[in-house]
Amino acid sequence: MHDVTNFKQTHENAQIKRLVHLPEKYDLVVGDTFELFYKGIMLCKNPYAYNILVSCPIGKAWGRKFEVTPIIAGIYPFTITVSDDFGNVIEKASTSLVVKEKMTSPKSPLNVLCIGDSLTVGGEWVDEVYRRLTKTNAVTFAKHSAPVGDGLCGINFIGKQTTSGGAGYEGFGGWRFSHYLSTESTTSNYWISCIHSKTTDDQQSIYSDENGVKWQLETIEDGRLKFKKHDGVGTMPKSGVLTYISGGFDTSDIAFTKAVLESGNPFVYNGKIDFESYCRDIGASGIDFCYILLGWNSVAEPKDTFKSQAKQFIDLLLSFNPDMKIVLIGLQIPSLDGCANNYGAFGVYSEYRTLQEYVFWLDGLYAEISREYAGNVSYINLSGQFDTEYNMQTFTAPANARNETELSIQSNGVHPAIFGYYQIADAVYRNFNNKNN
Repeated sequence: MHDVTNFKQTHENAQIKRLVHLPEKYDLVVGDTFELFYKGIMLCKNPYAYNILVSCPIGKAWGRKFEVTPIIAGIYPFTITVSDDFGNVIEKASTSLVVKEKMTSPKSPLNVLCIGDSLTVGGEWVDEVYRRLTKTNAVTFAKHSAPVGDGLCGINFIGKQTTSGGAGYEGFGGWRFSHYLSTESTTSNYWISCIHSKTTDDQQSIYSDENGVKWQLETIEDGRLKFKKHDGVGTMPKSGVLTYISGGFDTSDIAFTKAVLESGNPFVYNGKIDFESYCRDIGASGIDFCYILLGWNSVAEPKDTFKSQAKQFIDLLLSFNPDMKIVLIGLQIPSLDGCANNYGAFGVYSEYRTLQEYVFWLDGLYAEISREYAGNVSYINLSGQFDTEYNMQTFTAPANARNETELSIQSNGVHPAIFGYYQIADAVYRNFNNKNN
């Protein structure tokens, strides 16, 4: 089980105690709206309890965000000063806004591989990056209005999974770097076949099998559910009933007719990780870019373990293509009420402050790894570009047990609503544009 004390011990040396967290730079694109949300760069429950002063030669500083749609390429200094109600400066931090023109179609085709966990399993952000780069429409594949696509040629998103818009990718709920390093034919997660009424509001809820082993609901699809072990010793029964324990909204038990182990690493061929065989299998000429969105399943991992596994995977990619550009995508600030709904009031995932610290710690680790692979590896600070207050999943509920006034309440701790996935896509789009311009 995840333990808060373990997190504190394994991350105690991380530089996470600053109030303001900014990366070295943010990527911006001429004509594309960039937003920097204060909640995503400040380590506190309520950033609006402070006076926030932004200094930048372009853009506007609103009450809860900075916003700019740049018209001229260049590098613009950005400084944020945080003070109390008496004008005492608490902290000051600076970064650069690097604005570039929109890229043109590459002279040679570029193959892009996107991999991740449950934030990637549906392919939403991958689909939108692909649309923004290669299509010319102004509507997403989920029928929402969006920036006009750039219509570029020669950009291929590869993978065994495919989005509705035709982009390939690899995404598996509950996965960590260790899964992408494994050469086993299966994982320890189980897919069960069942008729169910579960929704994304029920992600991470806990169930018990007939032997008392507890399982956590990870991925929800029509006719089947994926579970990872939460506590106990033993395997999932071949069939039976999973009894509801906690979390989510749907408290019904789950009767299932079949349980099978999840398939293993898609990059494994003949017992070893083989990107050459993988590319041959999917008809790709190679991998030029790899975007990696992982981290929420590794909150309680020691820093050394996480870093070692990330570097092992990076080394495997670079041994296949020494010129590959690898981008590590950070995480968004989670939803406080969503964590309460998913994880209850026990364990590291119910500790909102701990999760905030983890997000900023991970950014620091990714920056550290990027410096060690200068030229090949970089990272995206996602938290500042993500509107946690409005782009997480929600439900409506009475204000309290005695008042039927309905409120909109966030229902999922770490999985965004569709507009949140679009913001992930926007951050990746800007990064890809600037790396190729």
